[in-house]
Amino acid sequence: MLITDSRVLPLRAGVVGVALGYAGFAGIKDYRGSADLFGRTLKMTRVDIADSLATAAVLLMGEGKERKPLAIIEGAPIEFRGRVNRQELVIPVADDLYVPLFGKLNLKKPEKKRRD
Repeated sequence: MLITDSRVLPLRAGVVGVALGYAGFAGIKDYRGSADLFGRTLKMTRVDIADSLATAAVLLMGEGKERKPLAIIEGAPIEFRGRVNRQELVIPVADDLYVPLFGKLNLKKPEKKRRD
């Protein structure tokens, strides 16, 4: 099972799917430690299965007047599981690629508007 929504990506036009929640399968496929096509050991590669399937589902369901509230995805290379590891899609802040960019922005909290 997969519950989806839409999101935007930095410097990209359009929306893609994102997994809000999932159950019954592994959300990540970890290639670290295995060999790539050329025999080199992969050190960082993990595939976000949950969000990849969410993007496919959102594409099939549509964002306009398609009226397709669900999608059935068959033949996806997933590993079925009885329990979900809630932390498998989460990475430490120190490992996030976007964190250094946020530090260079001069972000301020918006001021609360007074209600009179």
